[in-house]
Amino acid sequence: MRDTVGDTKWEAVLHALKLLADRFEWVNSTLVYEEPLYAIVTVEGTHVRIEGTETRMLHGVTLDAVTDKIYSSRGRTCEPIIRSADITLH
Repeated sequence: MRDTVGDTKWEAVLHALKLLADRFEWVNSTLVYEEPLYAIVTVEGTHVRIEGTETRMLHGVTLDAVTDKIYSSRGRTCEPIIRSADITLH
């Protein structure tokens, strides 16, 4: 991406998002990841294994650069990570 707004590509991204946000209100609540997030869930009897994935935000954007709020309205950390887990059901 050619930077036409300021000294960094991030400023160009912000400018492009501003143009989109002026037209589409929901863009203000959207963060774009480099790769899709998904989880593989395997159930074998009483054992559940969750294999999560993680990625980064597009163009190296960080939550600190986007907002000072890194938690959702319910207090959960907003990160591009689906955690893995092994669970035994009783």
